[in-house]
Parts: sequence; C-alpha cells; structure tokens
Amino acid sequence: VTINHLKNYVAFKKIKNFAAVRVEGDKIVLNLNLEPSKYVCRGEGYKDVSFATKYGTGLLQYTFSDEEGYQEAKRLLLDAYNKN
Repeated sequence: VTINHLKNYVAFKKIKNFAAVRVEGDKIVLNLNLEPSKYVCRGEGYKDVSFATKYGTGLLQYTFSDEEGYQEAKRLLLDAYNKN
C-alpha cells in the first residue's frame, strides 16, 4: 500500500486509490472506492457521493466518531482494499 499525504486528506493506493481519509472536527471521513448501493442502506454514516464534489477518491463516504464506527470503518477499508 502506498500512502500519499495531500493537503486536505490522506490517500491510500494499491493498484489504484481505494480510500481517502480526512478529519473534520471530531469525526473521521472515509471516501472509499466501493459501490454505494451495497452499503448506503446499512444506516447512519453512509453517503452516496458518486455525483458530488469531494476530496479524494471513491463513490461511498462513511463518517464516524466512535469505537463502533471505527470497527465498521476497518471492514469497509478491507472491502475497498480487496476490491482493488
């Protein structure tokens, strides 16, 4: 994995970028190269950003600020990594 520190976020790349991570106040925002339709229905914190202007890569955004969100973020990062 190659890590690229940019001005507004940190990008993670295997073959192509699979995730971008940034901090907004007390929350961590992940932009992931995953199909939003498979994840958005999971609940709070998920957002389809396929048609939005955003930092980084990906079509799915996940925002979290607690341990439960962190555990879900690890699963999402692994999904994005394996998809790449």
